[in-house]
Amino acid sequence: AQQAGFAARARTEQRLQELRARLEHLRLMAETVLPAEAQRKASEMKSRSDASTIAADGQAMAEVLRMMSDTWLKAGPDAKDIFLIQQLESVLTTVTDRVKAMQVGEVVLIDGGDGRALPQHIASLPAAVAAILREFRETTGVDVIGALNAPAGRGEPLLAFPPTRTPSEPTPPTPSTDGVRPVGEAR
Repeated sequence: AQQAGFAARARTEQRLQELRARLEHLRLMAETVLPAEAQRKASEMKSRSDASTIAADGQAMAEVLRMMSDTWLKAGPDAKDIFLIQQLESVLTTVTDRVKAMQVGEVVLIDGGDGRALPQHIASLPAAVAAILREFRETTGVDVIGALNAPAGRGEPLLAFPPTRTPSEPTPPTPSTDGVRPVGEAR
């Protein structure tokens, strides 16, 4: 009877150890394996979502580029002019910012008695803009003045700028000091 009790107790203890091992296994699964699996699945789903977003963005960009290409093809020879006009504000903002950044400490003008020293000095500002536009052309390859003076689809320039002069050349008298004249106006 005592032997049977020890055997029953040993079997019960063995079963209890098996249950404890199974419980420990389930605890490990709940604490590490299941969260890791959930994290893997979440990461996989996020990757799919990101890939879908990237693909959609790529398709949208391709569609925009296709539409731009179609528009450029329809514009024909005027396409370059249209593009430049679209970019003109940012280009000219850059140029005017450069001119604004110029600092002149003091200017002494000596007039020869004909009253032209001050107007010639004031007229040098457009020459500074022209110099910056030339520098812009040399560094970027974009010839803003040339493009604006080039014939558009109707054979006329978009805007007509006078030819640029070096600062040493005298400034001829003009009715307008901005250097821009309407299209079609005589030179």
